[in-house]
Amino acid sequence: MSPLTIGIIGFVIFVVLMVLGLPIPIAMGVAGLVGFAIIRTPDAAIQMAISEITKNFSSYTLSVAPMFILMGFVAYESGVGGKLFTACETCFGHYRGGMAMSTTVACGIFGAICGSTPATIGTMSAVAYPEMKKAGYHPKVSCNTIAVGSCIAVMIPPSITFVMYGNACEASIGRLFMAGIVPGIIMVVLTCLAVKIHGWLDPSSCPKSEKSSWAKRWKSIRDGGLLEIAIVFCLSIGGLFAGWFTATEAGAIGSAGMIVICFIRRSLTIKKLFKALIDTGKLTAMVFILLSCASIFSRFIAVSTISTAIANKIRSWNLQGWMVLTVILVFYVIAGMLTEVLSIILLTIPVFLPILVGIYGYDKVWFGVLVILVIAIGGLTPPVGMGVFMVKGCIKDPDVSLSDIFSGVWPFLVAIAVCVVLLILFPNLAIGLPNMILG
Repeated sequence: MSPLTIGIIGFVIFVVLMVLGLPIPIAMGVAGLVGFAIIRTPDAAIQMAISEITKNFSSYTLSVAPMFILMGFVAYESGVGGKLFTACETCFGHYRGGMAMSTTVACGIFGAICGSTPATIGTMSAVAYPEMKKAGYHPKVSCNTIAVGSCIAVMIPPSITFVMYGNACEASIGRLFMAGIVPGIIMVVLTCLAVKIHGWLDPSSCPKSEKSSWAKRWKSIRDGGLLEIAIVFCLSIGGLFAGWFTATEAGAIGSAGMIVICFIRRSLTIKKLFKALIDTGKLTAMVFILLSCASIFSRFIAVSTISTAIANKIRSWNLQGWMVLTVILVFYVIAGMLTEVLSIILLTIPVFLPILVGIYGYDKVWFGVLVILVIAIGGLTPPVGMGVFMVKGCIKDPDVSLSDIFSGVWPFLVAIAVCVVLLILFPNLAIGLPNMILG
């Protein structure tokens, strides 16, 4: 059999193993290792696997991941997310849908110290959802706001997803972080508009709250730690942008700064810090195992010449770049319904990126931002909608059904789609800031 045939069979075996319930990293690792052994030799496959695992677990560049993960878990354990929501709610709650918009803004700010979808969903499900339910918000607004807010949190630096994407395609993590800022802000604005649309169409789903006094607003902002969060963000991410630190150093400074501030404010105990460290270790191990198995599978894809065959076939069709890009983005929407973002990116980037960058000259940083947004559409789209299922699992409210949530998802899907179209029409929305600062 030719390497290409073996590659196709190996990919099919991976899909079958995944459908049978085998964890995605194990499915990728097994299919990649066996396929590589058949194309080359078993000894070469074992040496390749050892090399990839050692390279990923000892990578200085990837050591940024546990730093930012720790930063997020410290923020989660110290209750920063809840205080952020309270501060935003006192400022925006008196508008129709203001509490839902406050959740959106809080997710964006929380993303500046977290960058994790599960942490954002867990925090806002525990803090924002009960308040919105008490105020009379319909689940189609409250739950979808949290789901979309988790996508915004991933766009705002620091983002673990951007770190993994940057490592997979050898793109600058600093440029990726900068590229996510403007689209993240646009997503906040568009999501708030989606809430307003819900309020216009169904006023009972988005009630108003009592207007807070300016004294109460200032107190909530002060007690919510917004100033301290701004300091940590400017010191770590601002220092990264300014060239003072590497991405790893910025992560270490950010996590250390968050720990110090939380201890000073007495919102973090030794017990909570220990739990944050344990959770960081667990999530870091999961991420690195996923990355190592994806690297093994990528090496198998490379030696099987699948990417080359696909690229040559597409080149022979003389298709325009936007046509190929559209097909790939539709694929990502469907894939986003079935699994989480990191697995999709690590699995597909070795196949798609050489085509889009090598043949059509698209910017890999811009494409990374676009991919994360498009996968978010799949994560909210019925009937699968992995992001919606995560929210439903976190809120554990028997009065809320999946049909309740999915019935109100469409304005939020339109908001993300508009952001995607804007990025396609105006790529500088993503790459303009890094090009301006880094050249």
